[in-house]
Amino acid sequence: MKTIAILEVDLVRTPLGTRSRLSDPMHGRPLLVRTLERIGQAKRLAECHIVCPDDQAGRCQSLLEGVAVRIHGHQSSPPPYRELTRVGRKWSLDAWRGGIGGVCAVDEYTHCPLFAGLATQLGADAVWTAPPASPLVDPRLIDEMIAHYESSPLEMRLVFAQAPPGLTGVILQTGLLAELAEKRTSPGWVLAYKPDAPAMDLALKECCFPTSQNVRHAAGRLVADTDRSWKRVGDLIQSATDEHLDADTVGERLMAHEVEELPKLPCEVEIELTTDDQLPATLLRPRGPEGVGSRGPLDVEVIRALADELATVDDSRVVLGGFGEPLLHPRFAEIISILRQAGIYAIAVNTNGLALDDAIAGAMLDARVDVVSVFLDATAAETYRSLQGHDGLEAAKRGIDRLAAARVARHQVAPVTVAQLTKVRANLPEMESFVDEWLRRGIWPNVVGYSHRAGQCPERAVMSMAPPVRRPCRRLQSRLMVLADGTVTACDQDYAGKHAVGRLSTQGIGDIWRGAAMTTLRARHRTGAYHTLELCRGCDEWHRP
Repeated sequence: MKTIAILEVDLVRTPLGTRSRLSDPMHGRPLLVRTLERIGQAKRLAECHIVCPDDQAGRCQSLLEGVAVRIHGHQSSPPPYRELTRVGRKWSLDAWRGGIGGVCAVDEYTHCPLFAGLATQLGADAVWTAPPASPLVDPRLIDEMIAHYESSPLEMRLVFAQAPPGLTGVILQTGLLAELAEKRTSPGWVLAYKPDAPAMDLALKECCFPTSQNVRHAAGRLVADTDRSWKRVGDLIQSATDEHLDADTVGERLMAHEVEELPKLPCEVEIELTTDDQLPATLLRPRGPEGVGSRGPLDVEVIRALADELATVDDSRVVLGGFGEPLLHPRFAEIISILRQAGIYAIAVNTNGLALDDAIAGAMLDARVDVVSVFLDATAAETYRSLQGHDGLEAAKRGIDRLAAARVARHQVAPVTVAQLTKVRANLPEMESFVDEWLRRGIWPNVVGYSHRAGQCPERAVMSMAPPVRRPCRRLQSRLMVLADGTVTACDQDYAGKHAVGRLSTQGIGDIWRGAAMTTLRARHRTGAYHTLELCRGCDEWHRP
């Protein structure tokens, strides 16, 4: 059997919308050269090819002089699923799957029409591919995955691994690539749940290549196409005594440094614009003057300064949510425009949908908000009423429909709309129908667990999902929360702002992120001193990414 490598290369922009670093030197050698040198060590790959825009073929030829690779220029448009992949992957860059809309890491750099055409032309049975900015890809695992595929190619049309992006790559049968190209869809579609054709998750089948525990459990993007992932990959290479790090060693180091790797700025900041809300009596999340108090509306100039600071890193994410309804801020449209113009990479809005009128929908489309997550929490009107204290399910659904119609009219992919259900005992019987209903309507469903906010709210969860052994909170290395009065808290468990770590009126977000309060908090988590922290000792959410 003939398996070839094909990489999609662009020396200017990545499919994620970030600046391409493929020609940048990483510890003395161009990033793309490092990746191809690793791939070249795999013994079971018959050939290695790259596809690049025609006007970049000369630059690629010069960059890759002496590297065993064939360069193919093309004039093809991006595949039809590229924009959805770009938007859907922004909140799961460190994982191989889990993207909004069902997109996976393999979708990011896989151009099915181009790959299918080239593989057919070259008489290849299958294509192995990975992002071209993957200098830690493991050649031994490439060979083992190809051998695994060749052992039963009729049963496996693809072979993937549960691994951090950029570590293993994926194998796609040429016939499957052709079918995906014809259907104008991505490889992630094969892995996604389909309500009208339910089947066992492919992660439980033979096509999921078994890797070590270190690889399966590790998280962290190893594709050097963002500021944070470039630093992570560079640090791993620099710290190695042997540059040829294998996947198991890389996974082990990622897990060991999960609570030690502190980026320059938080990867994600949730901003509460106001505590005003149409559902103050909801049972599912802290709301209302009695539960939360009165804060805001947040000063727009505070948001402007925060956006400018976060935008100094090219993959920063902002969520407008908190413990009130963000659409009720009197300058909401201006705020999302400020965030986008500042250069914030990813923008999401958490809303109950009740104020999602035509003007708001238009503003979201103008600002190209990435994701709008609507708290529905039920399929039946009576369940919604009992949980939210308000008869508003149909109004919220009309808000979703209004946004979807406006998006289609403008031929835009973003914002991707998410219908969210917070799972509690009262709506558990509706959970499956909720997921299927919204998938059929082209809206991405998301089921999340109920949080008692570290014992501050009544317990309504179906069951605790916390692992049996307590470990340091993962979110202390990635997130902060800004309340509508400018108070900054370490996480969304502190809805009353009683355990503030700073204030934006006197500090920048970077100073707070690396300041004394957060440093002390992280240190106590690393030593297991959770009992000394009033909020943390009762928390069940510490394990969530």
